[in-house]
Amino acid sequence: MGADKDLKLLTEIGFSVTLRGLGGNMDPIFAAIEQEKPENAAGPIGRALQALVKRDFETAIDILRTKGVNAAVAAKEAQSILALALKLSGREAESRKLAAEIAGTDTNAARFAARLARKDEAEEDAPAPEMARAVNA
Repeated sequence: MGADKDLKLLTEIGFSVTLRGLGGNMDPIFAAIEQEKPENAAGPIGRALQALVKRDFETAIDILRTKGVNAAVAAKEAQSILALALKLSGREAESRKLAAEIAGTDTNAARFAARLARKDEAEEDAPAPEMARAVNA
């Protein structure tokens, strides 16, 4: 397996474990992804998802704003997770504004953001399984 395939697999494992609530600290995986692919938002997204699972919304927001949304790869995915974090933290107006900005494109991030903008309860929605693949494109 090549390095890119290894990182893709690590990303998928880290996201899966985090989103399924299987426990465990995925920080080493997401740190490795950030180190090897600093231009990709996958590492920051993973760390932010871990914070969201722990209901530490401010940490998730900080991670995504400082590293995720400015990444060269998967910035839209980071923005959609940021919109979710904002909504969960009670910042509904900020969340809807950001979701509306992303929703116009034909991407998994846009579809997630559009659903988020329509939902009354963000907790009913989880990041699409395709998000892990999208951030590794």
